[in-house]
Amino acid sequence: MSKRFPMKKVKIPKLGKPKLPKIPFINLKIPSVFKYLQSKPKKILFLSFLAIGLGFALTMLLVIQGTDDTPIFPEPGVYYAKLVQDAGLETLTTGQKPDDSRQHQTLNLVVSGARINNFYLEDVQVGASGLNQSILLDGGGNMSIICEWLVIDGLVAPNLTISDGEAYNLIVTDNVADGNSFTATLNNTVSSISFGSTRGSLDIPGVSNSDFDRIVIDTSSADSTCNTLTFKDVRAFGAGVELSDFKVGTLYILNSKIGDGSGIDNPSFIIEDLKASVIEISNNTEEPIDVR
Repeated sequence: MSKRFPMKKVKIPKLGKPKLPKIPFINLKIPSVFKYLQSKPKKILFLSFLAIGLGFALTMLLVIQGTDDTPIFPEPGVYYAKLVQDAGLETLTTGQKPDDSRQHQTLNLVVSGARINNFYLEDVQVGASGLNQSILLDGGGNMSIICEWLVIDGLVAPNLTISDGEAYNLIVTDNVADGNSFTATLNNTVSSISFGSTRGSLDIPGVSNSDFDRIVIDTSSADSTCNTLTFKDVRAFGAGVELSDFKVGTLYILNSKIGDGSGIDNPSFIIEDLKASVIEISNNTEEPIDVR
């Protein structure tokens, strides 16, 4: 016969709704200046552009301050060949900006005391209004540049004046000018110049397809030496070409067109005060030419 065991009643607790903790209210007050700007959208736009502009200006200022404006040959500038050579460098590279702002487009090569291999200019455009010379070779009347060759080939200019120089060989051929005046003097004491070894000479990079207001070759402080100095297909306007204070083995002028439109009775192509041992002048014609 089975027995019955009585079971005790178990009470199940009632579960209520979960209560979330109270989050304290934080009152964030917007500064009054932002409330003011929110009501003025045009002023917000203006201030935005102002900030951008100030940032751009500051950036440009930093860029300009960090820019090196040293001219690199053949950029317009003043180049001291002797200083470069004394520094032990073989090639002319850097120069200085001129103090006179009117000469910022001038190529000024100071060669006094230097020994140079070659200086070659080809397809160069030069000239500006208000100048006395577009190209000037000058020794101040006391010093000279001494070269084996000085060549002027295919020059186009209002005037060409060659003066105060010496050339063992003077060759002037196949030129057309608005009047010629040649007064070279035969002198058998003029030396035939030959350039020796290129060792130790300064190399000047050739100048081509460039333009300047003016080109100056200055040897006024001391005599200088070069192998060849060549002007090939150089075109000038506004002022003429003046070459003086030189001693060369050969001065060769050919295929050039010279004239300022003043007429053949007022010569545009002048050779004066020049001594030479050998003079060859041929096939030079005169006709009205006006180079502008």
